Amino acid sequence: MTEKNAPDEALLGELAEYLAVVAGPNGKGGTGTCVQMEDGSVAVLTAKHVVWECLRNTGRVGVGGFNMKLQSPNMIRMDSTQQGDAALVFFKDPQPKLKAIPFADWTKDRSDLQVGQTVYTLGFPGAWRKLDGPHLNTRTAVMVTSILALEPGRVVSGIVEGEGVPALAGLSGAGLFSDDGRFIGVVVERKGSEMYSLLPSEYSELYVPFSFPPGAPPPPYYHERHGMTMVLHKLDGTGVQARVGAVADCYWAAADPDHPLGRIGRIFCLEFVVPGINKHYPMNMNSKFTWLRHTEEDRRKAMAEEFKFLLLRMRWEIAESDGKSTLVVKPLI
Repeated sequence: MTEKNAPDEALLGELAEYLAVVAGPNGKGGTGTCVQMEDGSVAVLTAKHVVWECLRNTGRVGVGGFNMKLQSPNMIRMDSTQQGDAALVFFKDPQPKLKAIPFADWTKDRSDLQVGQTVYTLGFPGAWRKLDGPHLNTRTAVMVTSILALEPGRVVSGIVEGEGVPALAGLSGAGLFSDDGRFIGVVVERKGSEMYSLLPSEYSELYVPFSFPPGAPPPPYYHERHGMTMVLHKLDGTGVQARVGAVADCYWAAADPDHPLGRIGRIFCLEFVVPGINKHYPMNMNSKFTWLRHTEEDRRKAMAEEFKFLLLRMRWEIAESDGKSTLVVKPLI
């Protein structure tokens, strides 16, 4: 690291207080950033794939803030878009003492970003030990690099490798910060010597309330709520299973249900129930779908197709057996 790029140690100490860990009971996971919601509550902003891999591998996920024990989350909110890779993990209990980035500061794209600008990535690389309740008191790793390119919705930064630089595994979900300490985005991917971070506009679904699209017929709308479940099986012979449930709201315009935007549904909650563990993880979604004919059968069919598509995007396979759908977890490479 050159003297020019040497970080402000006092600033890094302040940024470290925003850090959080997201991990399964096997000790594997990623990093997150404590952020404040509009109502003042605190959640951990991380990468969606970090949460999914914890659940796929162990059926559980834990979240912890600065110098506190891991705990089961109260709720997980995920970006349901195909390109998006962000999630919010909410603490079970209020965490008023945790330092968190204000709502307005992590929900807006930065307009002052430039190629060559120095950026910081802070996280917890390397595997965690298998512990029931690890504290977040491990050494923080800091990567100081620069912006290589600005893409629509993403920032490409460099990766520093060499003597004294820790392993990168575990930096997924970490925050990307400018050298004045302001939040930029969420680290989601590495390609060779480049690291990709999402800007807030790419995961607006996490913080913008659900609304009907422009041009939809005016209220009133009729409403139905439907539920559906599938069974998750692992292929490694461990017998670990879970039930994955989805809940969807279906709306149609009372005056004009055949309008192109007069029928709309959304899967708004996804829940894991793991036998023997008794952990529930409600996951608020905003995965929208429509249906062709104004019948309950068509509404349920559209929901089922959206549910399957949502799970396929999250790297599950769907197997049909005796007329029932079963989720099959592919082993991670």
